[in-house]
Amino acid sequence: MNTKNKIICFICFLFIFSLYISETFEKQRLDKQLYELSEHYKKILDQHINGFEINFANDVKEIVEERNVLFYRYSQYMCETCVYEDLTLLKQLQDSIGYNNIIILPSFNEDKNSIIRLSNELKGFRYKNIPIKKANFPIDKRTYTEVRYMGYINDIGNIEMCFIPIKGECKLTWKYLSNIKNLFFRF
Repeated sequence: MNTKNKIICFICFLFIFSLYISETFEKQRLDKQLYELSEHYKKILDQHINGFEINFANDVKEIVEERNVLFYRYSQYMCETCVYEDLTLLKQLQDSIGYNNIIILPSFNEDKNSIIRLSNELKGFRYKNIPIKKANFPIDKRTYTEVRYMGYINDIGNIEMCFIPIKGECKLTWKYLSNIKNLFFRF
């Protein structure tokens, strides 16, 4: 091999190595961010459960009788872009874990327009509309608004690994969903 080819091979090696290092650091950053957010959300969820009369996890447990299923909760008053981001990722996950392993739990009014909107928006998903008065949402203490969330209902009906997605942080939400898949849906 001549010197020119060796230099080209070396440059290619450096390029591939730098991509590998970059991806490794990005994965570590996302893992750390997911852990920190998970801990932060656990504290927020604990505060909501302990600091308010709202116990949203029990609301879901009482409504959903299914077990070993990932659920996603949102209402018609939440950011449509945020919900669309989440539903896109959930559809990708559903394609790999199966239709019966995800249930969407929207809270919409029970009028004709809402029913039509839900049937269009959630085409391809299993869903159950939960009227707003039947189940509560966690409250963001900074903005005092209800927030969407997802979690896993285990085989005895308890909620595990609640997660509150952040607008524009699709990689973080996908990391959470990948963890759910690896922990609960190994085929």
